[in-house]
Amino acid sequence: MAERYGVHPRDVLELAPLLFFVVAERSLLDRRRRVEGIYAVFDEGEERLRNDAGHLDRILPICRGRADEMLSQEEESIAKGDIFGRLVQSEDWYRRDEGPFVTFVQKLAEGLLEDPMEFIGSSFGDIPNWYVVAEDTLRECTGLSGDEQWEDEILSHIRNGDIDLAECVRAKRDRDEAGYRQWLSDAAIRAEERARERALSINDL
Repeated sequence: MAERYGVHPRDVLELAPLLFFVVAERSLLDRRRRVEGIYAVFDEGEERLRNDAGHLDRILPICRGRADEMLSQEEESIAKGDIFGRLVQSEDWYRRDEGPFVTFVQKLAEGLLEDPMEFIGSSFGDIPNWYVVAEDTLRECTGLSGDEQWEDEILSHIRNGDIDLAECVRAKRDRDEAGYRQWLSDAAIRAEERARERALSINDL
């Protein structure tokens, strides 16, 4: 993305949460409007049946009763911010990487890419809890050169996931230099404790 649009990798990292938030909220709004549309169709259909075929006016309520459970699941899913729709049970939904959010992103990407899913990856929606950040970008985001041993150790903890990069960037932004260094020191202590606990658990196996 940095090469494509001539920006710094740090810009991509900093904007990613905001852009994800915007797309996710638009996706939830789209689903909310769709549920409202389904209810409107039911209401219109019931009225037409009463007017045109009163003796069959129970057909649509029966169908609606069967749909209410799934619609309730959808409303709960939207309310909880479940963007991938995992709280909605569907017998026809068998692919792990399918869902309302992926579908929404695909629609946004129509005309921009030949195959949006190839671009964002087949594991979209089931992203692993690890990541790799380019070394120069990592150093710039954290303000750590790695030239001193304590800085290199902290960078190593970030690479291993024992110190959260987002929390580190937030601490750098919200604190003065002395406060940031103290935060890094405390984070390093916690990271070393987690590393020791992990080593002990492996030895127990």
